[in-house]
Amino acid sequence: MNDRPRAADLVKRLLVATTTGRLPEDLASWLAHGLDAFLRGEAATLCGALGLRAPGRTGRVVSVMALEARNDALRDAAQHMPGASETARCEALAAAVRRFETDVWPRVRALEAPPARFDETQSALWFAFRAGQPPRSTTGIQAALRQ
Repeated sequence: MNDRPRAADLVKRLLVATTTGRLPEDLASWLAHGLDAFLRGEAATLCGALGLRAPGRTGRVVSVMALEARNDALRDAAQHMPGASETARCEALAAAVRRFETDVWPRVRALEAPPARFDETQSALWFAFRAGQPPRSTTGIQAALRQ
């Protein structure tokens, strides 16, 4: 795992700072360095200069935030999967994703929140699907959980 702040966390903190009128020193420094790098032409986009994209990613910040939200929800769901190994839990989660996609998601996709009757796994999968299409394979799940 890297120590780079996540795009979602930085943007959320910036939103709080704009609504409270208090800009923490570390956030101010991050903004100043990013703006300076952008103005000097060190990055093609402001998002790139601010480090809001993972290296090698070309998607918009909103897409990166959605990916992070999806993967966070998948990590939550993985905590409830059976299996003694990471691979076994990822296999169980991949199967759960495929079942949820065909049996549940079509009926609940228009809801604003997961139904109260959902258990923790179903709720986590609802949030994962809401953020974006989760991977369906074991290797895809493993990659998502490591991001």
